Amino acid sequence: MYDRECAFCRWAAGVLIAWDRRHALHPLAIQDPAGAELLPELTPEERLEAWHLISADGSRYTGGPAFEPLLALLPGGKTLARLTGRFSELTAHLYDLVSANRNRIMRVIPHPLRRWGEDRLEERLRSSAFR
Repeated sequence: MYDRECAFCRWAAGVLIAWDRRHALHPLAIQDPAGAELLPELTPEERLEAWHLISADGSRYTGGPAFEPLLALLPGGKTLARLTGRFSELTAHLYDLVSANRNRIMRVIPHPLRRWGEDRLEERLRSSAFR
């Protein structure tokens, strides 16, 4: 689950979707009505404080700790998943650092690359609408 209003979040979701050749990920904007259903214990403001991964069994992972289960779903991602799990404090710290600077980061990502990521996300959202 990503923040629909955040350019970095949309771009990052698109990059992950491009990596996800098996279609294991189903992107959903936190602001979508389903966001409230999937995260009922959080206020709307709390939902937007970080990204979330909801697993097939309903487990929720938020922020840095979500990288281990996320990467395990992606082709070739198991080694990175193990590393993020082994160095979970560092992963959480890096997530917080990137999250706090996402607008600055977006300024250095070339526009064509930003557009490419957002296009991958939009393509998946369109294809998911028909399933």
